[in-house]
Amino acid sequence: MVTGLALVANGYGVQIVPESIRAVSMPGLVYRPIKAKGDSSIDLQCAYLRDETSLLLAAVLAVIREFSRSWASSVPDVGPKK
Repeated sequence: MVTGLALVANGYGVQIVPESIRAVSMPGLVYRPIKAKGDSSIDLQCAYLRDETSLLLAAVLAVIREFSRSWASSVPDVGPKK
């Protein structure tokens, strides 16, 4: 994430970051809040080595999968009406 911030600070694009990353300060870097009307969400990705066998990774993925399932079941269907 810090590499991305360094790129932004040097004029190469933008990056969406959590509020907690505001603690990172670099010359030329400005944080602006994103305000949304109503409920909003963002897709997040998780990258790891395909053959990784770490117990920590397994635990993190289990938490992510459980959160994903519970969140998805709480979101109302906004698809096309049948």
